[in-house]
Amino acid sequence: KDEYGVQHEYTKEEESDGQTVRGSYQVKLPDGRLQIVNYVADPYTGFQADVKYEGEAQPYDYKPTYEKPDYKQPAYPKPSYNPRPSYPEPQYKKPAYPEPSYPKPAYPEPQYKKPAYPEPSYPRPAYPEPQYKRPSYPEPEYKKPAYPEPAYPRPSYPKPTYPEPEDKKPSYPEPEYEKPVYRPSGYPKPKATYPKKPEY
Repeated sequence: KDEYGVQHEYTKEEESDGQTVRGSYQVKLPDGRLQIVNYVADPYTGFQADVKYEGEAQPYDYKPTYEKPDYKQPAYPKPSYNPRPSYPEPQYKKPAYPEPSYPKPAYPEPQYKKPAYPEPSYPRPAYPEPQYKRPSYPEPEYKKPAYPEPAYPRPSYPKPTYPEPEDKKPSYPEPEYEKPVYRPSGYPKPKATYPKKPEY
């Protein structure tokens, strides 16, 4: 038996005259086939073997010999969790300020003129257009389903009650800037003062 517990059959026959050795052996392979080897060996041609197989190969299904362990369920009770929290969920109120409304711009919309160049005209091809014949088989007819089609009511939204905002002029006064005072071009140029040269 091999390491997997499979029984193998082995037979051997051999004869020799001092120069040439002739023999054969048979081996039962794990896939169910029988391997037959006939060989001849001499000091001139060396070892020559003729290998044949009998039977058909069968898939080998390895089954482990060990027993499956039996794990016992632990004695402690299973914990019970409450997935929903005990505190109440927060509720957010809708803000009281009205939504902004933007005025329509005063500038007119642009108008584009038609270009002055003529539109291109392409010549019609000389070959005739293909004509497709109608197929001889009849068109399929689909029956209308027996169940009624669903009818969905159109939603109606109430008009908002808050007033539209009005853009008022700000109450603070507009800033006033003083006029800059420029000096005349004849003012004396300041004299540059440099540090004295060090004495070595």
